[in-house]
Amino acid sequence: MKVLHLSTVDHGGAGTAALRLHRNLLGLGLDSRMLVLESRSQEPHIYPIAGLSRTFPLTRLASKVYAKLATRSDYCYHLQGVSIGISARELLNRTGFNPDVIVVHATSHFIAPSDVLDFHRISAAPVVWHLLDMATLTGGCHYAWDCNGFEHQCESCPALRWAPGGLAPERIWREKHRLMESLPTAVVAASSHLYAQAHRSSLFKDKKIEKILLGVDPKVFKPGPKDAARRSLGFPLDKKILFFGAQSLKERRKGMSYMFAALEKLAASHSVRMQDILLVTAGHQSALAPLDVMGFSHQHLGFLHGEARLALAYRAADVFISSSVEESGPMMINESMMSGTPVVAFEMGVASDLIVPGLTGEIAKLYDTSALAEGVGRILNASDDVRLSMSKSARAYALSLCDPVVQAASFSRLFATLLSGRSEIENVGHITP
Repeated sequence: MKVLHLSTVDHGGAGTAALRLHRNLLGLGLDSRMLVLESRSQEPHIYPIAGLSRTFPLTRLASKVYAKLATRSDYCYHLQGVSIGISARELLNRTGFNPDVIVVHATSHFIAPSDVLDFHRISAAPVVWHLLDMATLTGGCHYAWDCNGFEHQCESCPALRWAPGGLAPERIWREKHRLMESLPTAVVAASSHLYAQAHRSSLFKDKKIEKILLGVDPKVFKPGPKDAARRSLGFPLDKKILFFGAQSLKERRKGMSYMFAALEKLAASHSVRMQDILLVTAGHQSALAPLDVMGFSHQHLGFLHGEARLALAYRAADVFISSSVEESGPMMINESMMSGTPVVAFEMGVASDLIVPGLTGEIAKLYDTSALAEGVGRILNASDDVRLSMSKSARAYALSLCDPVVQAASFSRLFATLLSGRSEIENVGHITP
């Protein structure tokens, strides 16, 4: 079976998720190839095309200017009606094959919705939309917050200060709606949260929707001796380590202010000694000044390039904290649990899929910083035997849901179903506790 992935990049959050699925399908024996705008992996079967586009530099500049002037950053709005000006046929020729199935990942600034229809018309391949955030469901925003415009036609978009008529969200929605009427298609959501949003979406509520969690390499993200990991990273051996990370720590949806509030309540509770705790952070833009007055030790790793150092950080930690308040993942929860590190998180994104309270971590109602603090405290104060048991449970649960073989096999079954033309598909890839 020949599978073509469309993704703007093969790095970063969404790009890494696309790359991992591509690798996992190759591992299953499928002929998988990626067409990307820009690549950092330099792997075979990945075809970057930025150098072929005369309009790309101008398009990227215009998109950045537009994002700065016209959008409100919380929604992570990107223009979706813009492509790089290279025909679908020319792009397919670049890969050297005609796909049986096309998987569309995050394609902002690269592939417009109309281009996807062209790919289908040339190849006759059904299209699977791999949802890593809400962009596919909307007229442009990646995170809708409390807006329910995606349930209708994305009118009066709160993400924009203004929009050119041809690129207004409602016009993009109409283009997508026409597209969906012409495409044999299915949707794969990477979490229950996103799965529910897809069912509410006016574009996809009548389409085939599946939930398949993101695969994580268990040979890279694996439990191991904490002392060795801590020595490698220069961490103290006698501290209890909390780990928090994100692409950009300043993004409001990542909930850093709520993490600060939870840590402040943890300190005030006297359930743990502040001098015994080290908070480790990773990502762009630390902005961690409030820690100076809380009594926590803190070490910032910066942005971690590559998986090896990130895997060490999970292994070194006692708890991973996810304080996201608007989220489709984050993939770091999958990675942490595969590493055997329990997670404390708000009830958001993939947390509901992977956290079994008291077994693989702790979960708090959204915005309930007291519950978040209590969850962290319970794990830190647990006996060594209990924490070891949680580590083993987190690893086992992640293997059952996030093993690359599980993800690839689930996608392969979905592909086969689409190609066979069956009208009903089972809920592949979902395992209940």
